Amino acid sequence: MIKLILILLLPIINYGQSIYNGGGGSGYMVDCVGDVNDHLYPWWTSGIGVPLPVELINFKVEIKNDMVAIYWQTVSEVENDFFTIESSIDGVDWRFVEQVNGVGNSTELVSYSGLDRFPNQGVNYYRLKQTDYDGHFQYSELRTVNFISILDFTIHPNPSKGLVSINFGDFKSALVKVRNIQGQLVHIDEVKDSSSYTFLLQEKAGIYFVEINTDNLTKVIKLIKE
Repeated sequence: MIKLILILLLPIINYGQSIYNGGGGSGYMVDCVGDVNDHLYPWWTSGIGVPLPVELINFKVEIKNDMVAIYWQTVSEVENDFFTIESSIDGVDWRFVEQVNGVGNSTELVSYSGLDRFPNQGVNYYRLKQTDYDGHFQYSELRTVNFISILDFTIHPNPSKGLVSINFGDFKSALVKVRNIQGQLVHIDEVKDSSSYTFLLQEKAGIYFVEINTDNLTKVIKLIKE
């Protein structure tokens, strides 16, 4: 488990002011105390008043290269297995974004980061789920970002039988890379003097990720091959 102390860096909606501890059949709520002057206060269980062994600081999200980057740091970890980044458009239904391994045990500053390659247009909520080696877990407060894509790229058809067309919008050149679910590069091509590109994906059915790079900007689109 990690000792959690939060510095409020970004606006948080009201129901993000608590952290819930679960797993192993037990669950209880702990209350967060903090202020805008970066004073640090421990998290206390609402029932027994004992500080939790969790120290998490500098949890923030920001738009980066037409995606959303998630950053956080810990100053103490005890039997921390991994973090799960989760995202929601309404603060109710959550989707998996990425899993990041913890260092286990530490009393030093450790920096972590993750990337949401497929944020939704508009407001996105983010939270961290921290899981111990024994399966117990707890959630962080929420962070929000208002995402508006600056890259008007489209892929069709999607799902595809193999023939794929990409529209680059106002851009006239791009580097196109396609990776499989394991992250292996299966297709790459450089497009010049054209706002569109068509290629045949000669791979087995499955999920692929089309990475489009243009003018130092990157967008990743999920493609389903039937």
